[in-house]
Amino acid sequence: MYLNKNNEFLFVEQFRPIFNEVFLEFPGGTLDEGESLEDAAKREFIEETGLIPRKVELVLTVVPSIGASDEQIHIFQVTEINEDLEIQNEDKITLKWIKKEIAIQMIKDGKIRDAKTIIGVQNV
Repeated sequence: MYLNKNNEFLFVEQFRPIFNEVFLEFPGGTLDEGESLEDAAKREFIEETGLIPRKVELVLTVVPSIGASDEQIHIFQVTEINEDLEIQNEDKITLKWIKKEIAIQMIKDGKIRDAKTIIGVQNV
């Protein structure tokens, strides 16, 4: 996740076929074999936003379904981006800047439903 100087989060808006709808969420993805958590966070941020993070920090790790899965979600915050460089957004995902207080209200209104995103908004 990235929160800029104007207190705006950077969200990606993308279609999720399993739900057949568009979701607002923070960039994220899976860990490639042999890849560090930090490198995966940077790679996914670049792939989904086209922006290059200079620094990422682990905020927390959550286990979303204890007893049913060994999945862990590692939530990183991008604290610095290279504002001079921008690369092509490989995944053709729409980017949206949303003020933190509006994002909190959107969660309450059910407009943001992605778990990692909700946890991220609540912990920054």
